[in-house]
Amino acid sequence: MHKEIADKWVIALRSGRYEQGVGSLRIGGDYCVLGVLCDVHKTCCQIEPKDDATLPAWRANYAGMFEYLPDRSTDKDGACAFLPDAVKQWAGTRKRNPVVNGELLSDLNDGSTSGHVGKHTFEQLADLIEANYQTL
Repeated sequence: MHKEIADKWVIALRSGRYEQGVGSLRIGGDYCVLGVLCDVHKTCCQIEPKDDATLPAWRANYAGMFEYLPDRSTDKDGACAFLPDAVKQWAGTRKRNPVVNGELLSDLNDGSTSGHVGKHTFEQLADLIEANYQTL
């Protein structure tokens, strides 16, 4: 991952501006760790999302823009939960759901469904990203 983008991501995670959510890039005002990176991308690239706050799930479309879906069940390609290709390429991550110390960032954010990984705070995730950005 590009260091300058990792640094911006870490700053955003530690800023206190984001409420941590689970299961989606963003739902309402809650963001997962990957959703914060999408928001950093939006800000840095001056992208305006297509927002309709009356709809529940935030989705990243093919262009890296964001839009709400009427129903999370319509998400067939993981676009509600993982980085869109445009953000992945911009940030220089290896995967749409980067791995830290053998664990998916989304699992570290949410706590894994199997229970073997506990939920990490944004501060803990920022520490992991800062220490491991070269392998993301």
